[in-house]
Amino acid sequence: MATCSTASPRHCGPRSSTGARISPRHPQHANDAAAPHPFMSGSTSATARSDGCRNGQIGTANPIANCGNGLLRSGALYRPTINLGSRTLMRKSTLAISVAAAFSAQAFMATDNATAADKTVRQKASGPVPNSSAQFPIQPRGSVLYDQSGTVSNGAAIQFSGSIYDSEGADDFVVTDASGWSVSGVNLQTSFSDVAPGGITYDVNFYADSGGTPGATAACSYPGVSGTLDGTATALSISLPAPCDLAQGTYWLSVVPNFTWPPQFYWSLDANATIGSPGQWRNPGDGYASGCTAWSPTTSCGFAETNYLFQVIGAVGGGGGGCNAGELCLEVTLGTDTTAGACGTTDTLDVSVGDQVNYCYTVTNDTGTTLQFHTLVDNVNGTIFSLLPQTLADGATFQYNRIDTAGTTEVVTSTWTAQDVPPGYTAEVTGGGAITDRVFCDGFDGVACDPGGEGGFIDISGSGTPLGLGDDGEANVTMPFSVTLYGTTSNQLRVGNNGAILFGATAGDIAFTNTPLPMAGAGPTIAPLWDDFDGTQGDVYHGTIGTAPNRQFVVQWHNRAHYPGSGNTDGATFEVVFDEATGGISFEYLDVAYSAIDNVSSDPDDCTNGVCATIGLQSDDSLFNEFSFMTASITDNSGIAWTPTSPALFSDDDTTTLNVGAPDIEVDPTSVSGTVPEGDTTTLDLDINNVGNRDLDWSTEEAPGPTAHFPPPGTRFAMPLGDTARANMGPAPLALRKPANKAPGPHAAPNGGGVPVFAADIYNGTFITFDALVPGATTQVNTHDYALVGGAFIDGDFSTMYAIDGFSAGHTNDFVTVDTATGAISLIANAPNSLGEGWSSLDYDSTTGNLYGASAACGTASHLWTINPATGASTQVGEITGAACIVGLAVSPDGLMYGIDIVSDALFAIDKTTGAASLIGSIGFNANYAQDMAFDQATGVLYFAGFDGGAFTDQIYTVDLTTGAATAVGNIGAGLAEVDAMAIMTAGGPCSQPTDLPWLSIAPASGTTAPGGSTPLSLSIDPGAATEGDVLSGTICISSNDPDEHRVEVPVEVTVGPGGGGGDVVDSGVVNIAVPATFDGVYLNWLTGATCTAACTAANFMFNPYGTTNMSFFWPSGGGAQTGGVGTGAVYDVLASGATIGPASTYVTSTATTATATWRAGVTGGYLGFRFVNAGVTNYGYAQINTTAPGGFPATIVRYWYNSAGDPITIP
Repeated sequence: MATCSTASPRHCGPRSSTGARISPRHPQHANDAAAPHPFMSGSTSATARSDGCRNGQIGTANPIANCGNGLLRSGALYRPTINLGSRTLMRKSTLAISVAAAFSAQAFMATDNATAADKTVRQKASGPVPNSSAQFPIQPRGSVLYDQSGTVSNGAAIQFSGSIYDSEGADDFVVTDASGWSVSGVNLQTSFSDVAPGGITYDVNFYADSGGTPGATAACSYPGVSGTLDGTATALSISLPAPCDLAQGTYWLSVVPNFTWPPQFYWSLDANATIGSPGQWRNPGDGYASGCTAWSPTTSCGFAETNYLFQVIGAVGGGGGGCNAGELCLEVTLGTDTTAGACGTTDTLDVSVGDQVNYCYTVTNDTGTTLQFHTLVDNVNGTIFSLLPQTLADGATFQYNRIDTAGTTEVVTSTWTAQDVPPGYTAEVTGGGAITDRVFCDGFDGVACDPGGEGGFIDISGSGTPLGLGDDGEANVTMPFSVTLYGTTSNQLRVGNNGAILFGATAGDIAFTNTPLPMAGAGPTIAPLWDDFDGTQGDVYHGTIGTAPNRQFVVQWHNRAHYPGSGNTDGATFEVVFDEATGGISFEYLDVAYSAIDNVSSDPDDCTNGVCATIGLQSDDSLFNEFSFMTASITDNSGIAWTPTSPALFSDDDTTTLNVGAPDIEVDPTSVSGTVPEGDTTTLDLDINNVGNRDLDWSTEEAPGPTAHFPPPGTRFAMPLGDTARANMGPAPLALRKPANKAPGPHAAPNGGGVPVFAADIYNGTFITFDALVPGATTQVNTHDYALVGGAFIDGDFSTMYAIDGFSAGHTNDFVTVDTATGAISLIANAPNSLGEGWSSLDYDSTTGNLYGASAACGTASHLWTINPATGASTQVGEITGAACIVGLAVSPDGLMYGIDIVSDALFAIDKTTGAASLIGSIGFNANYAQDMAFDQATGVLYFAGFDGGAFTDQIYTVDLTTGAATAVGNIGAGLAEVDAMAIMTAGGPCSQPTDLPWLSIAPASGTTAPGGSTPLSLSIDPGAATEGDVLSGTICISSNDPDEHRVEVPVEVTVGPGGGGGDVVDSGVVNIAVPATFDGVYLNWLTGATCTAACTAANFMFNPYGTTNMSFFWPSGGGAQTGGVGTGAVYDVLASGATIGPASTYVTSTATTATATWRAGVTGGYLGFRFVNAGVTNYGYAQINTTAPGGFPATIVRYWYNSAGDPITIP
């Protein structure tokens, strides 16, 4: 018998242990390694794995998701770190190298070649959505047009090597778009019986459908193309060399690898129900003895499964993915799946206010240039990120996800700009001697460099114009020509005494405390030697040298001493030179040996060579070139010449439409009143209307659940706006405050209106009051030496504020009360928490009666506590998850808790029962140091006393509870303040502490009202022991998801009237007579209460509601000539409490369907007035009838009353 070998593969078909060939319908060859196998389950493992997953094989028990298959990097927060020699720069919002770029901390994923971005997934109409567990090594350019990936159950042998075992598989997909698809690539789930060989090529064919099987001719054929396998060879991506343009219709995909067995290649199958037509398989040489020599369903060839696992990639219409050679292409899609790496399928999306929306940006580089820096802007949000460092090779794709909270309908045009090098400047050092620790001289710190030569200093101290600047002074200067800095062209300079120039500006300050660039909020800045210089000696000069067009303009700081000048007489002399001919900017240093004795800036005593200064150029907070900071980087007679870079720029834009709707609650009536007979019951009506365009979810429960304010599920991202490592809930550092001998001046006290606030000003050591609507006018109540970080009023007592000290020298953890009239402090207890964390906030929840506190180990974790107001004892509720430094805690009037975190600079919703938190959104500025927030309990508006650590300002903001965005109201006080322990002196209204009303029940208690719909509520009134003349009053509290009106309060007032029965008034009591939807309906005798529903004698009854579809009223002759119901025109009225029925009423006897139109609209608790003849006397009465729209059925006669003496009767 011939021997099985790679040289004789036709003898290597699957055989049993006896040597007999095995049919693929009977896979008995699991341990037969000597033959190719038609089933994946027959592959052998080269290396055993402890997790049950074979090397290179995914079996039934080991779905692809569980078998370590080298998946794409998911969307974790990206913290770029850049090495500069021995120095590593890492910041929260900026990067500094030769250029620094701000970025938005959003999720993104990238691959070496392309990124998986499911954008226009289209499933076969008849098929289920697959369980997509595969992630592919690259993403062919374009979107996922068709997705049939899933969980692996088996695999079919597919291979071409020129033998009888050559086999091919195919599965169908549907091109759903009328404009067709342009297919740029495919992804397959795969497996190998052993280690996959390298350099495999694949034959890719797209066959037209021919009656449920692949046609004879391929619509597109790609022989011998390359593909990319993932690390475990379980996922294959193939980019086509040219697009395959397919018209609308059904097609079959076939992919066959070209290599010689062993190993065996398997195209994976799943075990789900057949999608579309069954997958096909053929083995023309019948080496597997299956009989499937032509296309046959897999189930005819020995397989139980029918679905191959694959994806089709490309674009709708033509264009091969939409990007041409030499172009950068952007595609933006919208979706509500916010999981890492998810990408939507449309550019137009309908959502509700508060929904999380995933803006997915996919950018493709076909420029022929590797692009390194990226900027994304749009017409709504402005700059989303600037100069994000990300290598994007030619032909590669990058995906970026931005999660936004839907607020209003937006048409967003996004522009993505990419470039090969960052904009900015390179620094060339001139003159001077050998220097060490010169950043950018040779690229590394601590390495000596020799700039060589003499400097080019131009001394204008004898010819220039002196500015006469004093300490911290600035002056505006106009140059005789313009130059350009970072794209801004101007001839306006604002020269500061502190060694820097604001370019293109006529206002602004150069702070005395220099920081690493950027100079926060300064805009374009030129900083030759930014430091704290005094005005006691020398001067600052400006002047023009030469003639046009070769002029130079010089700004020279001449012999300027460090502050305080009284102790430092060795000044520095340096300048900036602007060149008209070249547009160049250079720094020149004549003398940089100066001292800083007794300085207030924490500088060393010797500032020689720039060790106290910041040197560099800046465009804004996101783009700057820092030469050095607090480093000996310059010498006497040295200079720095700045040369702008010339990046290659490419850009593209795309437009999306987000249609944002919202529910809008209206109640009718806005207040409810009525009368109930003593000892009786009645029913009143209240309608909840939704005049918005999204579903209204509402509840009349007395208090919402603790997570009712959590945003919808989904990943959210906050954008930190400062250095997270510097987040600090304590006071702002004194080092950043220049002594000003400032004391707060007297201000008018807030009047009786507005939003009165009582708070502690930590910076000035005072208690103050002010109106949150006009925060600039503050009134000092008293001074103190506490650091109160949280304050709250309890049970509406505004004479006493409860507060806790967070970090003062002598009072840390003191739990106190503050007399708001005098500012006097009384100690309750020293109350540290059991974790030893610093207290950071305090607030009271009127709906539960709990006083809550927050603590934080800032930057690590925050915790929620309840605090006993009598003793200060604290009980831990739990960790405030996801928030590393909660500094403000506030509970809304309806008992919902929120917190501000200054690490992520974001608003969180907090479950007050567990501490679990959910991110709502960024507040929009760099919050840092002590601050607090509080609700106006009367309006539900959240006010935030926020301290901006970047701008160094303290303002009152209002905070949007849906998005987290903070809107400034105004600065607090006339000077710098740092407000904490903030409490607002307003009460919360009746719904802040709901109380059960025993006489009122509501049905239904909760529900959902469709847009444009209305839901009637039945208010059942049972006065119990109340007597005539009593007034029952209360409030119905309706909570809803209306973003503008979370809670509606409906006052209810019911007067107890005289008893409905007794005397001449006859009360039937509750009878609940059902009205069947039949031609007979129900006949009723008012006098006896008798009823009849079939074969009835009409003369024995007075009232007959009936009808098979629409209810009508019939008045039999048994009531005498004086019969009928109260109506207007020819329509029966629905009466309510207070209506009188008597001789003056108008009566209707019509049996026309339209006469009962008002009742068929659906009435709960309404009354029908009627009359009938009783022993020759016309009696007047009313019946309570409940009906149901649209025909009135089912209907019930609940109860009725009439006056047997013939007098008028009034509905109580």
